[in-house]
Amino acid sequence: MQYSRADNRQYPKTDEEKTTLFKATDETLIPRAGQFVMMDTVMTSWEKEENALIEAGTGIGKTLGYSLPAIYFAKKHQIPIVISTYTNLLQSQIFHKDIPLLSALTDFEIQAVVLKGREHYINLFKFEQLLSEVDKTYDVVLTKMQILVWLTETTTGDIDEVNLSGGGQLFWNRMKHTGWFLSPQKDPWLVHDFYLFNQRQAKAADLIIVNHALLLQDHFGGGKWLPDYEYAVIDEAHHFTDAARAQQSFIFSYRRMKFFINRLGTLGKEAMLQRLELMFPEHHQLFDIEIAIIKLEEALENLFLLLAQKLLKANKNATELILVENVIDEKLDAALFFAGEKVLLLMREVSTTLNHVLEYGKKEADKFSEGESVFLEEVYSFLIDWKRAENQLSRMLYEKEEAMMLYIEADKNKALSSVRLRADIVQVNHTLQKDFFDTKKSVVLTSATLTVDDSFAYIRAELGLDATIETRQIKSPFDYGENARILIPSDMLPVKGTPIEEYTGKLAAYLSAIAKETSGRMLVLFTAHDMLQKTYRKMNQDASIAEYRILAQGVSSGSPARLTKQFLAFDKAILLGTMSFWEGVDIPGDDLSCLVIVRLPFAPLEDPYTKAQIALRKKMGLNAFQTYSLPEAVLRFKQGFGRLIRRETDRGIVFVFDNRTDTTNFGKAFLNSIPEVPIVKGTEQKLLEEVKKFFE
Repeated sequence: MQYSRADNRQYPKTDEEKTTLFKATDETLIPRAGQFVMMDTVMTSWEKEENALIEAGTGIGKTLGYSLPAIYFAKKHQIPIVISTYTNLLQSQIFHKDIPLLSALTDFEIQAVVLKGREHYINLFKFEQLLSEVDKTYDVVLTKMQILVWLTETTTGDIDEVNLSGGGQLFWNRMKHTGWFLSPQKDPWLVHDFYLFNQRQAKAADLIIVNHALLLQDHFGGGKWLPDYEYAVIDEAHHFTDAARAQQSFIFSYRRMKFFINRLGTLGKEAMLQRLELMFPEHHQLFDIEIAIIKLEEALENLFLLLAQKLLKANKNATELILVENVIDEKLDAALFFAGEKVLLLMREVSTTLNHVLEYGKKEADKFSEGESVFLEEVYSFLIDWKRAENQLSRMLYEKEEAMMLYIEADKNKALSSVRLRADIVQVNHTLQKDFFDTKKSVVLTSATLTVDDSFAYIRAELGLDATIETRQIKSPFDYGENARILIPSDMLPVKGTPIEEYTGKLAAYLSAIAKETSGRMLVLFTAHDMLQKTYRKMNQDASIAEYRILAQGVSSGSPARLTKQFLAFDKAILLGTMSFWEGVDIPGDDLSCLVIVRLPFAPLEDPYTKAQIALRKKMGLNAFQTYSLPEAVLRFKQGFGRLIRRETDRGIVFVFDNRTDTTNFGKAFLNSIPEVPIVKGTEQKLLEEVKKFFE
């Protein structure tokens, strides 16, 4: 394996050497003691071949804190280091912003690559053939045009660069990369293949930048997407267990199965099966597939009708219903199990027979035109997706080894097309320890939110890491005592016991009064959509703030990113958001001066996943509140608090309307887990005067 050239330059061990390195560049880098501590902790962990947990407070310069030792270590030992993030946004930021800075700092010739799963890349052979198909559907025509333009500009072939419509995303299934069924040499676009190009880049890279999903898929998904590596950085590590659970959790939906069946079609319908008959007219097994498909449609209707009826019987307003809290201890009821098993057997019959047809086609490959070859590749890609759904249903019916929960989901109308059977893995710590951490020499995990009340115990247990792991908590360098205040109203109605209309009326009036003092520039974080919507309607009717632009998630149109852009575009704006706004929103400077936390962010007890976690801990003899509900809420609270002060010069106030931070023992854990900030408690009048004084 060939890596990029090494260099004799040594890692700067002292603070003086690091400061000299910073000053040698044109970048306006500020030497920070905390960042230097992080660099040395990362380097020492790799040299000792030990894992480490590092909480790096906002403003430390976390990315440079791990990437500088990473490049020195990679160059010295001629090995790749994997950097994994939770979001694609951070992946892109590291590659386009931090790698050039790293190169300028070190004067190294850095080979870095952003790597994603194979299905993110386009198969040019498939796309070329699809261009010749006449399909006047708007989404298909638009997607073809989008991709043609994009192909003149892209250097990666990664579809995330294109904003596809819903129909475009379905059409993408026909051209996504799934490897080759026939010989790759039959692909005339092989030398231009983006996936292979990125794989070659990765094999010669110093730094391989991936997301958690791909990293975990490489370990648990049965594929091999990454080159061999023994050292890694897990950034946004507070999401690593979520990503691991998501990797091993899945949904079996009516809509997706109908989509599969329609793509396959029947011999009398213009679809995949009919085209296979034209290619293999003598292949009688195609009739077996058609019969199995007809039976499968009926079996699917039966299964999903049973699921819908169960949901309706449980509660007219319910959109979720737990069927099995833990598959180790419980079983699906007999009617559902047998209905599911019938669907599974028919799916297996289709996949087995389709596989025989494809293998027959492989033997005849030399006789096919390019169009026929690419069609077989498309059938192969379809079969991979079909078998994945088949395997997932099989695990739902027969899994007994792992703690897994099964439940039904549907929309409010409970339409059959919206019904989904969902399986969520409840515990991943043992799997992560055995199948990931124990297979690596050293993994460094970092985030701004890893501790609860200055303890790493919760996140360490969730990740399956040993109690002896190296931990380092590096506080933010920002002056929160000067630049921030926490205000806790003493005259706000309690959430518990107060009718929601009365509570949101008081809350809306309070928020309007604050907005007038702060000129808007306010982000209000809720934990429930219902309360958000009622508060929004009342604020919208308040004539005293008619000049303010009020934006609300789930009410105003647009994604969180679009709502954030709209918020930035107006001088006087108020943004109401739920869970997706508690983290990942970056509004630096004067655009955000006031953060409001309406309720402490405990997960709702009726949430199926929360129920399963609580039940599991009770079964283990643990206090579910102390070992799950509280630490999860504290970490989310820390994320929410972190939205306010993003830069050294930022200033702002945080209103916490949930007085449990002040009136309960557990409330102290929330305030003890954030930087030290002056806290003011009082009536509305007192707090509004404090706001005015703070901004004068």
